[in-house]
Amino acid sequence: MSRVASKAPVTAEMVKTSAEKYGIQPEVLAAFLQADSGFGQRGLGAGNMNPGNVGQYDRLGTQAVAGYKSWQEGTDAAAENLAKRQSALSDVMDISPMLTEMPQIPAQE
Repeated sequence: MSRVASKAPVTAEMVKTSAEKYGIQPEVLAAFLQADSGFGQRGLGAGNMNPGNVGQYDRLGTQAVAGYKSWQEGTDAAAENLAKRQSALSDVMDISPMLTEMPQIPAQE
């Protein structure tokens, strides 16, 4: 990570800590943070310690939210968000074999 973003506020240790806390692969979290904010160097997340830009706006999408108190807290929020998405994807993958086993309904003419 230091080769890609040597001046970034989010460190490899933060990524590792958050990934372990939420049971996701650190490489996935790192890729997400790099793409989304350059590990906290770009976008709104750079100004409010939100490297994953998690919930950056109010429900109406009109006003930026306060962000987080530390870069670790912001990294945790991104990891938690990814873990939820990963869980939802896993649920879909668990039922996909059932979908292929369902009887086919003939098309009505």
